[in-house]
Amino acid sequence: MKQVMCIILALAAMLSLHSCAGGDYAHRLEQADTLLAQGNSNGALKELKALPANGLNDDDKAYHALLMTEARLNSNLAIASDSIISIAVDHYARSGNDTRHARALLLQGCVNEDIGNLDKAVECLHKAEDIAQKDNPSTCAQAKLR
Repeated sequence: MKQVMCIILALAAMLSLHSCAGGDYAHRLEQADTLLAQGNSNGALKELKALPANGLNDDDKAYHALLMTEARLNSNLAIASDSIISIAVDHYARSGNDTRHARALLLQGCVNEDIGNLDKAVECLHKAEDIAQKDNPSTCAQAKLR
């Protein structure tokens, strides 16, 4: 009986640690996003590179891919393909998070422009615009006036 209790307590402790780590990971992703919004791409890259890459849920993987791509683009670091940002594009297309889906498509367009795939870049940017207009038409109308 003592062995069963020890096993149950050990499992409970592991689950507790895992849930805390997951919450910490999401918080650190938000911190990296805030750094990007403040124009601190190098700080965001440092934060993102310090995060462990294994054991993440799909949403955290997608958010990490989106933020890593944005930080690399803003830091003028070379990106060889759109495979990383495609993780975010595909995830947010399925999840229904239109704001992040549009953001991921915008980044995918920028990556494809940088690697010389202009047709795909234009396609991604048009999709991002369509989603953004659907998500918040007044913001898009204001942006077109500027």
